[in-house]
Amino acid sequence: MGSGILSEKVLRFLFTAVVLLLVFNIASYGSTPDRPILPDTLHHNDTTITFSKDTLEIDRIFIVGNRKTKERIILRELSFQKGSILTAAELLMHLENDQSKLLNLRLFNVVEFNPVEIGAGKVVVVLRVNERWYFFPVPLFELVDRNFNDWWVNRDRDLSRVNYGVRLYQENFRGRNERIRATARFGFANLFDLQYAIPNIGNKQQHGASIKIDYSDFNAIAFRSIDHVPEFYESEKTLRSSRGLSLGYNYRKSFYDFHFLEMGFRDNRINDTIAVLNPDFFLDGRTRQQYFHMTYRFLREKRNFISYPLRGYYLRFELSKLGLGIYDDLDWFSATFTYAKYWDLKKDYYLSNYSSIFISGPEIQPYQNLRGMGLGSDFVRGYELFFIESQNFMINKTTFKKKIFSYTKEFKRTPLEQFRYVPLSIFLKTYTDIGYGANLTNYANNDLLSDKFLLGSGLGLDIVTFYDMVLRLEYSFTIEGDSGFFFHIKREF
Repeated sequence: MGSGILSEKVLRFLFTAVVLLLVFNIASYGSTPDRPILPDTLHHNDTTITFSKDTLEIDRIFIVGNRKTKERIILRELSFQKGSILTAAELLMHLENDQSKLLNLRLFNVVEFNPVEIGAGKVVVVLRVNERWYFFPVPLFELVDRNFNDWWVNRDRDLSRVNYGVRLYQENFRGRNERIRATARFGFANLFDLQYAIPNIGNKQQHGASIKIDYSDFNAIAFRSIDHVPEFYESEKTLRSSRGLSLGYNYRKSFYDFHFLEMGFRDNRINDTIAVLNPDFFLDGRTRQQYFHMTYRFLREKRNFISYPLRGYYLRFELSKLGLGIYDDLDWFSATFTYAKYWDLKKDYYLSNYSSIFISGPEIQPYQNLRGMGLGSDFVRGYELFFIESQNFMINKTTFKKKIFSYTKEFKRTPLEQFRYVPLSIFLKTYTDIGYGANLTNYANNDLLSDKFLLGSGLGLDIVTFYDMVLRLEYSFTIEGDSGFFFHIKREF
């Protein structure tokens, strides 16, 4: 990869990343066994259920409330079946784990198990679900910028910097957990896309497939960054267009392990003006970028509830290659490792930790394809206003929280059953994040926060309600002495 200086920087980066992972995550990986401490009796709805025998046989499984969802989709998530022989403690463990798995399908608002003994040692398991509303025509009114805080501060709350349109979601298509999404978006960035995914193919439902087609054009784009703040250029003409097609395959042999493989093609074009303003946009002043791409992703998902996890862990590893040798426009690769751990400390106290390591190459990369801290969950809290472009970066985030309010209200008179249950939980939290990003050789204008450790800490409130909505109110301080209020509409990690 070039000079000895670069090699030294990479080695220092990797060494520090490994040490951080060891300290914060890997040591705790085995501290919580996959099998919880097993009780002697079953607890359900604040009552204790006892059985006449220590060994139980599952006589039947009744599913109630699945008006659309096929039974086989639900049974796929169960760790037991008709005829299974279990102890009472094992049955409780399975019911708790299976409830999390069913909720993580995001098909149901409520999942409740009720085991009933019908004879000496014979149990009927009644599973009641409340299905979600599966079709959503969602009006789009979204900011052009990376997040609300970027728009509020860096863009002076400019109301013209919005995209509008409509996005159609059809979840659980045909009752088989298939998903269809279509988008028509206008404004700064016009976008049309169509996605279809079927995750459960075959008798064992271990295989899945997906397809995505998209087209977009932009008359305002970020063409470069100064001190980690993207600069935009606007025109009545189309400044950038992009077309893409991708096909995906997924494999799920066990309950918790997922493998994804995606291959596709993308064709990007820019106006001559952008190539003049930033010759590194596609590198060498090019105005077109074509490439085939391939991504492999492994996911181990053992969180109790994906939308707002409080127990369990999550592991993700991804390898991505843009440019497979057919075109010479791009030759880029990346490797990403992410691990998050969640502890239930009892008495409504919780602790969570998240680590992410990103490595990419080559040393010189197009501005169009840059990654870094400031996208998705990969940012240090307190630095939301910056996109810190990095060839390699690492982040560690720790949150300690206390649940101060939790309530679920059932509105029985609501005509649509899918909206009768409205949960609301509020968490008070404190957090500390650390990050480090290695700058790229061809981006000297972005060294304000690169090649140095970043530290952010603060206090906040999380408001969690129905249909996976999480509102985060945070006040953060940074090691540089800056502070500010930040608002997010998604879980922290």
